[in-house]
Amino acid sequence: MNTQTTNVLSSKPLIALLLNGSFNPIHNQNLDKLERIKEDLEKEKKYEIVKGFISPNSEKHVNTEYLEKSIPLKHRVEMIKLAISKSPWIQIYEEESSSLNEVYLTHQVVDNLSRSLNKKTERPIKVMYICSSDYILNEEVQNLEINHLEEHGLIIIEEYIEDIKRNPNWEKECEKKLAELYKENGWETFKEEIIYIKYNEPTITSEKICNMIINGNNNWKKLCSTDVVTYIETNKILKFSSK
Repeated sequence: MNTQTTNVLSSKPLIALLLNGSFNPIHNQNLDKLERIKEDLEKEKKYEIVKGFISPNSEKHVNTEYLEKSIPLKHRVEMIKLAISKSPWIQIYEEESSSLNEVYLTHQVVDNLSRSLNKKTERPIKVMYICSSDYILNEEVQNLEINHLEEHGLIIIEEYIEDIKRNPNWEKECEKKLAELYKENGWETFKEEIIYIKYNEPTITSEKICNMIINGNNNWKKLCSTDVVTYIETNKILKFSSK
């Protein structure tokens, strides 16, 4: 993409979206959320989305989270590349995953991407980190994982497992938690950089797909792109069996 051309043609604020996670494996809803956010920001918020980045977690992080269900990094990366191969605006960002010894906090990933992008453009590009509402409200999530983003932007997208468990107050509860977290770090300014986006589909998780693969439930194939399905079958990811 020619960033300089974009700068000339558009006077809208320039935004790069960043979505990180295990992608163990990547699935269709990951990309759908990026597309929905892009559409919403460009139509309603009048931003220009110059790029979307998918940043897979490190091998160490995923091994700890998924244990025997973890997929080796090389396979996760290849599946991400396959899933985004037809997208003109989404690419993989591998700084976090390529680090063997250092554990990156969220704000470090965002900071590094921001510095990299703004070396190559005349107009500033704001990196907006995408986070789910469930993640913000999860009591087990450490504050260090979602703080120090005040120099950037935050997009919180609604997440729920089933309709009956949908939280009608998720926006207010997220704002309350973030207000407490950022009360000494410019909350009044930062809250203007937070965008809340409703998502009207129950969340699909990588863990659910893992369990379906392991248990021989072929419905998992409906949740991933054709290329990713073929890759999982060919490489026998999670001991996939064609039986």
